[in-house]
Amino acid sequence: MRVVAVEDGLTNVRAALKEAGFTVVGMGPDELGRPPRRW
Repeated sequence: MRVVAVEDGLTNVRAALKEAGFTVVGMGPDELGRPPRRW
């Protein structure tokens, strides 16, 4: 599975990546409340 982090608000980028088969995740804290990883 390919996962890519995209800054919130870049909806056109998110849509393009999803169509390309990527799993898009936000840059905010994850569901466990941990801060995002920096790439």
